[in-house]
Amino acid sequence: MTKHKFTSIGKHCICDIYDIDASLLHDAKFLDKICLGGIENGKASLVKKGIHKFSPYGLTGFYVLSESHLSYHTYPEHNMIMVDAFTCGDTASPLEIIKYIISKIEESQNKKVK
Repeated sequence: MTKHKFTSIGKHCICDIYDIDASLLHDAKFLDKICLGGIENGKASLVKKGIHKFSPYGLTGFYVLSESHLSYHTYPEHNMIMVDAFTCGDTASPLEIIKYIISKIEESQNKKVK
C-alpha cells in the first residue's frame, strides 16, 4: 500500500457570532458592504454574489471567490449570524475576512460580540 502525504490545499474558518442587534441582521445592504470589505481585506477576489431574504426574517449571502467562497446566514430572532469562509492557495485569508466582518459589526453597534 502506498502512503500519501497529506497536503493542505486550503484554509477554512467557520464562525458563529452572537449578541448582534437584530436590526443589523435584517440589513442586507450593510451585510453585503461588510462582506465585500472582508473579501478585499482578506485579499480574495469576488466572482459572483447572491443574497436571499427569507420570510418572515433571516438572510443568506453567498460570495463565490476565485479562491473558493464566503457565506453567511442570519438568525435575527436569536441575534446571531453564522459565517463560513474557505480559500485555496496562499494569497487569500479566510481568517482576515471574518475578522474584518466581526470588527465592522462591533463598530456599527458600538459593542463587542461573542
